Amino acid sequence: MKNGTRLTRRELLRDSATMAGALAMAGAPARPAWARGSDALGVGVIGCGARGRHAARDCVRAAAGVKITALADAFRDRLEPLRDRFRVPAARCFAGLDGYR
Repeated sequence: MKNGTRLTRRELLRDSATMAGALAMAGAPARPAWARGSDALGVGVIGCGARGRHAARDCVRAAAGVKITALADAFRDRLEPLRDRFRVPAARCFAGLDGYR
């Protein structure tokens, strides 16, 4: 401490980081942690025209466990081919300008 009783913000952060590092080095052994859940990743597609169709296809191909779970587009006729292709329930398909909500 430079100022005797007053501690600057920079000194506080430096001293706190030093103390945390020292405690981590001398502390208890690290314990692994796991979170329960599935490895599946649900993706929603907004805009089901050509770009949305290709993006959805690329997304599903990118990794195992990726699934299209919701679709939205301003026009219902663009939704239906993707809904059938990715087997998205009709309740998760939204048409209209406020479908993104």
